[in-house]
Amino acid sequence: MSDVFVKAAGSQMDHVIDWSRNHLEEGEGIEADLGWCIYPTSDATRDLTVAVQGITGSTSHVTLEGGAPGQVYVVTAHAGTSTGRRVRQSFAITVSGDN
Repeated sequence: MSDVFVKAAGSQMDHVIDWSRNHLEEGEGIEADLGWCIYPTSDATRDLTVAVQGITGSTSHVTLEGGAPGQVYVVTAHAGTSTGRRVRQSFAITVSGDN
């Protein structure tokens, strides 16, 4: 995982993962959005959360909101392929106090 993004605590952030780049075999496609995981999580009301998620063609997309300023979160997308494989990709988000 080498991608690190900064998100303001009071705003939403959209992110897209293109599975056709380095994840799919020839002739394989994405058939299922298997969800997004966010770590760390707690019972706090200021956690980073998934507001919207979905798939379009060979991409997964997510809209994230919230998060505690100063906290670093690892977000992982999970998808199912047309050959029955499960693929995943992670990225990090640092939440700033700015809006």
